[in-house]
Amino acid sequence: MARHRRRKKHHAVQSRALCLDTGKRQYGDYGDAARVALRRSRYAGPLRIYECPSCGAWHLTKRRIWGKPPAS
Repeated sequence: MARHRRRKKHHAVQSRALCLDTGKRQYGDYGDAARVALRRSRYAGPLRIYECPSCGAWHLTKRRIWGKPPAS
C-alpha cells in the first residue's frame, strides 16, 4: 500500500503596499506590525517597529537607532 503524504497548508500571503520612499512593507497599525515582527524575529533577530514620517504607516527595521549618526 502506498502512503500518501499530507500536503502542507499554505497560508494566504497578503500583498502589502510598499512605501514609495523606503520600499518597505506598510502595516496599517502598530498591532499588525507587532504580530509580524514577533513572528519574523525568530529568524531575523530583534526587529523594531516605527511609524514612517513619509507615509504615516508602520514599518519594521533591524536598526537600533533611527536618524543620523552623531557628529564626531
